Amino acid sequence: MSESGKNMLLLLGGIYHDFEGFREVMLPFFQQQGYSVRATYDFDALTEPTLSEVNVVVLNTCLGGPRKTGPWAADLNAAQTASLVTWVQGGGALLGLHAASVIGEESQRLRRLLGGYFIEHPPEAEFTVMPLYREHPITQGVEAFTIQDELFINAYESDIEIHMAAQHRRTCHPLVWTRREGTGRVAYIGLGHSAKTWTLPAYRQLVMQALMWLNTPRQ
Repeated sequence: MSESGKNMLLLLGGIYHDFEGFREVMLPFFQQQGYSVRATYDFDALTEPTLSEVNVVVLNTCLGGPRKTGPWAADLNAAQTASLVTWVQGGGALLGLHAASVIGEESQRLRRLLGGYFIEHPPEAEFTVMPLYREHPITQGVEAFTIQDELFINAYESDIEIHMAAQHRRTCHPLVWTRREGTGRVAYIGLGHSAKTWTLPAYRQLVMQALMWLNTPRQ
């Protein structure tokens, strides 16, 4: 890894989402945070030697998913997944955004690494995202905010630490969480379907602070 800790691999691709729009809007934002960004649709970027040259991997993807009906995008293959898992376990930093949790049943290692996987979402609508009482560096200074977005309902692992959630049908669903994997760190932010979210100050603050937490020296 570089001494600056500011080399990012931004992996894009899949179905249903405007990945090029995300790249155009968010790439300048990442660069403003001091990151040198390699944005790619090539999943082989998750293998060496590329990973040895980056400090954080950001996944904005929408891959296999739970049902093989309609449009379909292949998941990461076994070699790509194994490389990413090993890298994170060795101290790497992974940030999953929005549809990164859309992961096929065959990719159990990737589901486990991210900390959860997509089940469904209601139609895009307005809802309120609320921080949990316990403070965390990712949500520091972020108060409850209302947003129009896709509210992702994910199944999730028991070892995640939940930081923000939203209510749907009288049930709270986690939208921001973190977990540890070996000596590495993982964060997930379930918001981010369109530019209405990407340009929202609260969303940008969450992403910025997630990157800062991911790159904080390990204790």
